[in-house]
Amino acid sequence: EEIFALIQPKNVRLDSSRQLLELVGSEYGVMPFCRRWIEPKMPSAFALRDLLKQEILMSFPLLKDSKDSLVSQAERTVVVEKDSVKILA
Repeated sequence: EEIFALIQPKNVRLDSSRQLLELVGSEYGVMPFCRRWIEPKMPSAFALRDLLKQEILMSFPLLKDSKDSLVSQAERTVVVEKDSVKILA
């Protein structure tokens, strides 16, 4: 579980969970984010588990193309055509 997304903001009791929820809401909104983007800003392991348990966040499995092969993920929208690649956003 390394990729997460906010699915339903709710009030939370724990300060660390509340801080993480505020950070995620302000920086990523409903867009997916990964643990390594959060770690430099605040310790997140316990808060992530808490928000997952409360179904405030959802997690995504790592993508795999074939046996023991990972799929690259990017933060851009692209169109791959026969002879070119267009970066849309």
